[in-house]
Amino acid sequence: MSVEIDISNIETVKKAYQSFNSKNAGAAICLMDENIVWPNTLDGGVVTGKKDLLAYWHRHFNQADYYTEPLCFEYKDDGTIIITVHAVVKTLDGELLKDQMVYHIYKAANGVIQSMTIENIGD
Repeated sequence: MSVEIDISNIETVKKAYQSFNSKNAGAAICLMDENIVWPNTLDGGVVTGKKDLLAYWHRHFNQADYYTEPLCFEYKDDGTIIITVHAVVKTLDGELLKDQMVYHIYKAANGVIQSMTIENIGD
């Protein structure tokens, strides 16, 4: 059985990484669904909706320096996009806090991201 890949969704996710890594939350939020569901790595749980996600990202960027490098994209039958990511977190002074490989799992449709979750590799 072949999987029909919606390239626009993959391109949207790639643009989101570019925007996130350049700390351009305004550009990244334009790629999200109005009812986006996003992991809250600062407090636990999730952030829901574009307004709350934008506020969360601004707080996120003011607390640490995050860089995520997507390495491998896998597209599932149900349209889920699973990305192997090298994630690096440093203090604002440059001290390394985390350097790890994780999975970012996206749901996207019609060129907008609907949700993202994070899983540790090996879980």
